[in-house]
Amino acid sequence: MISFITVGRDDDYGNNFLNRLSISISRNIEMIEKFSVPYEYLVVEWCPTKDYLINNEKFGKLFKDKNLVDIIIKPSVSTNEGLDPKIFYEYFAKNAGIRMSRYNMLVILNSDIVLPEETMKMVADL
Repeated sequence: MISFITVGRDDDYGNNFLNRLSISISRNIEMIEKFSVPYEYLVVEWCPTKDYLINNEKFGKLFKDKNLVDIIIKPSVSTNEGLDPKIFYEYFAKNAGIRMSRYNMLVILNSDIVLPEETMKMVADL
């Protein structure tokens, strides 16, 4: 069993981020299921600035997958750590995903990565 972890939030930072994140999640899940890998796919939202990804039309259908888990890190958590909640702290978000994962095997992804089939086969064979 594998925990896949990615991070993001609703502010569409970067170039067309929400579209890239949506494509990454959907294609990775297709590949995971192609190889019948038991999994959870954690999407860690670090201090959402507008709304939650689950409420975005690009993600609503994806979050119907029982293996896709939306983890929301509220701004108060960032503030308690002495961090500015307006800044996206990717590594803090990934660490939150690691702490909340259920499985010992972890695949930590950048938010716009689509795993190649060869890589997923290698992961599935572990």
